[in-house]
Amino acid sequence: MNWQSGAPPEVSGPISLRPMTVQDIPFGLKLSILAGWNQTEADWAMLLEQSTAGSLLACYNRIEAGTITTVTYQKQLNWVGMMLVAPEFQRLGIGTALLRAAIQAVEVPGVVCLDATSAGKPLYDMLGFQDLYRLGRWLRPPASLGMQPAVQCHPLSQESLPAILAYDHPVFGADRTGILCALQRNAPSLALFAEYDHEIKGFCLGRIGQKYVQIGPVIADRLEVARDLLLSALQTCAHQPVILDNTLHHPGWNQLLHDLGFVEQRPFIRMRLGEFILPEHHAKQFAIAGPEIG
Repeated sequence: MNWQSGAPPEVSGPISLRPMTVQDIPFGLKLSILAGWNQTEADWAMLLEQSTAGSLLACYNRIEAGTITTVTYQKQLNWVGMMLVAPEFQRLGIGTALLRAAIQAVEVPGVVCLDATSAGKPLYDMLGFQDLYRLGRWLRPPASLGMQPAVQCHPLSQESLPAILAYDHPVFGADRTGILCALQRNAPSLALFAEYDHEIKGFCLGRIGQKYVQIGPVIADRLEVARDLLLSALQTCAHQPVILDNTLHHPGWNQLLHDLGFVEQRPFIRMRLGEFILPEHHAKQFAIAGPEIG
């Protein structure tokens, strides 16, 4: 991880920052578990593998105290996540120091985005982030699946990945090959694509987390395709708790989630710092990959 200035930005007082490495994953995992988050060791490794700058560990009086990650997509879109501070070090300015330093490390190559909780939003507002749109975290308790897909979806293999990546780019707005390949590799049972008349019309991926199975992203040409993808994925995990981060753009999709037993848990706000234009095919996104990766 290279800093633009060659060294982490200066932070006054007892707070010090350094680049986060794979050796720090156990500490990051401890913090995310304490916070009740869903990330695993594999998720932390994926984030650090895809980070070129701005993934940091904070110390307070030389004691490990907090983390933040950034994933850079094509040197044009930087995603901030995993801003965590140990309970005993909260309200000491560590989160603000981490966020300011992460922005400084990545802001030159492109826009900075994040998905904000209501608790974190005042800080992001203060630093100049602007709202893009709402998201919702939805949870489905373990239960039998009362619906079946109209068309069974296909397993997403290494051979089909290039076509999927090409389909995804105009929806997400940047090349996210590294993230999508890692998701497919880590949870192949949730990696599916829909094909109609020999043409790809959608795909989904997912993760097996600490507490839940997470389905996302779900990208599709239309609601019926998204439905088939979700139902096909749920066939593999219906008897486990499942979460999904919904873009809330599609009323029919929201109703489908209700019908399947999903309940909205909490909102997010997608925010950006810098000029950002919604991708051409943004409306094809029914669920995101996760707040820490977009």
